Amino acid sequence: MNAIKKKTTIAAVLTCLGILVIISYLLFRGEISKHFTQEFLLIIIVATIVSGVFCLKAHRKLIDCRLIRGNPIYQFQIAEIQADQWSEIEKVEAIISYFGILIGEKLIKFNQDGIQVKDIEIGEDSITFFYGPKEWTHNIRLLRPDTDSVALLELTEKIRGETGITPRLLLKEWD
Repeated sequence: MNAIKKKTTIAAVLTCLGILVIISYLLFRGEISKHFTQEFLLIIIVATIVSGVFCLKAHRKLIDCRLIRGNPIYQFQIAEIQADQWSEIEKVEAIISYFGILIGEKLIKFNQDGIQVKDIEIGEDSITFFYGPKEWTHNIRLLRPDTDSVALLELTEKIRGETGITPRLLLKEWD
């Protein structure tokens, strides 16, 4: 989530700088017109609009991430990534919420913009979500840590209570 905050901040700063340049050109047109050409001003306007749109999208993603992080159903570490022997190990956290799934920086939204959870399967070592609008379905499979059967039943009830969907259990010991 820190990376998303950083991207939002950078886009906001670039947008503000572009707006300041455009305003200063409009206020001091006579003095600055020697240094600015119309093409340069057009490039600044387009860059400011693009960074503004990116800022709004990044801010919306940040709000969605906070919504998911603030309402977790299930939260766990899904991986440890090590780029090389000198870097630190990076743990990737997965958060499952009624509003979606957050995996590191990747955001999958549910119950917004017409995207609904259609089915959930809990397997021996994974949780699979089937989601999308009425026309199509995507799925995402998350490897989960080993848990005992009591914890799986609690997770199943928590998911059913939050989403209204009873997950299908695909466990060998329960067949």
